[in-house]
This record gives sequence, structure tokens and C-alpha cells, in this order.
Amino acid sequence: MGCGSVTIKARLALTQDFSGDRPGVTFYSIQPAGAWTGGDLDVSVFENVVKGGKTYLMAGRLQDVNVWDITFGEFPSNDSWRRSVELVFGWIFRSGGVVAWIADGIGYTGPPDLFVAEKTAEVILEGRSADGLRVGLLDLDEPLKPLNKTELGQLRLAARGLADTEWVDVS
Repeated sequence: MGCGSVTIKARLALTQDFSGDRPGVTFYSIQPAGAWTGGDLDVSVFENVVKGGKTYLMAGRLQDVNVWDITFGEFPSNDSWRRSVELVFGWIFRSGGVVAWIADGIGYTGPPDLFVAEKTAEVILEGRSADGLRVGLLDLDEPLKPLNKTELGQLRLAARGLADTEWVDVS
């Protein structure tokens, strides 16, 4: 279903279509090419995980993007979810990530259109930067609230040019 619905709780709206429409989200990070040191995501920080944790690295000439699709039997409680999200974002930044975000897992747009509102409308739900920027909050018990143009612009600036540079795939 993705982010198209704004009237039902996020925990009911967010599904991974490629995993049989099970509850899920996708975490992403962007960092300079070759900077990632974290390996795969330890999904044990989440409750009720069915599938996930493998890092899909999209290697670029100047920047790399990591992708972690996580599918749940059912989403954890919101308190448990928030604790897990904090752990994941911290791990991403300790592992070389410059900007990290949570999205619906359906609509991905890469550099140079990453964090451009007209290109990433309604897919990015929460974002952080290694230097402390926080935008959006994915509350599973509230309707989906994708990042707005201003918030996306803040993430773009925090990416230190990595989102602006033309993507050249080297994977």
C-alpha cells in the first residue's frame, strides 16, 4: 500500500508488497563511496521480525546507498519501535552513514534527485543526519505523515553534496 493513505494508522498502511503485503518499512543510509563499515543490520533489535537485516549496497562512484527492507509479522508496540529505531540510526552513523531515513519501501529515488520533494513525494517518513538533524517521526499509531519540502531540503543539505551528485553505478 505504501504511503498513499493518510487516514489510517501507519502500522496498518505500511506494507512490503514484495513480502506478501506484510507489515514493513525500509531503512536507508547514504555515505561517501567505500565508507560503510557496519555490515548487515542486526534485526534482533526489533520485535516480530519475519525477514530483513541483509544490507543491499548500491555502490556509486562518489556515494553509496545502503538499503534494509524489514518485514514484520506485526509491527511492535510504538515504544518498542522507537527504541529500536534509535538503535538502528545510532548504528548507521557509527558505521559511516551521513544521512539515514525510513521510507515505505516502494518508491526509491536516488541521487541527484534524492530528497527533492517533486521526486520523493510521500515516501520518506523520518530522517536523521550524523550531525544531529532530526526530521519527521514515524509514529506507528498515527496516520502517515511524509516529510515535507522543507524537511527534505534539510536532509539534502545534511547529506553534504552526496545527494546532489549524479549517480554513477559501480556495483
